[in-house]
Amino acid sequence: MAQEQSTSISLITRLDETNYVSWSMKCSLLLHKDRLWTVVNNPPDVTAWGPLNDEDKKKITDFNRDNEKALCIIGLTLSDHQLAHICGEKSVARCWDIL
Repeated sequence: MAQEQSTSISLITRLDETNYVSWSMKCSLLLHKDRLWTVVNNPPDVTAWGPLNDEDKKKITDFNRDNEKALCIIGLTLSDHQLAHICGEKSVARCWDIL
């Protein structure tokens, strides 16, 4: 699985100033393939939640794990210049919007 992921990432030309359309399409396809697109496209609004039950806590744990995975995929497909735009950002949805 790790080898497959590494190969998939290496097939995407790193985002630079000239290739946003192709990069975003390929990167979103990779995120879809890994079932991570929802953390980019539809992150939960945890501020609207009341007291958390065990199911909610699991959802947050799963979301945080998927957010980190998606953030790694996006970060590894950026040129150094583009990476500077999202440096320190923790939300993959916010990173996608910035880029």
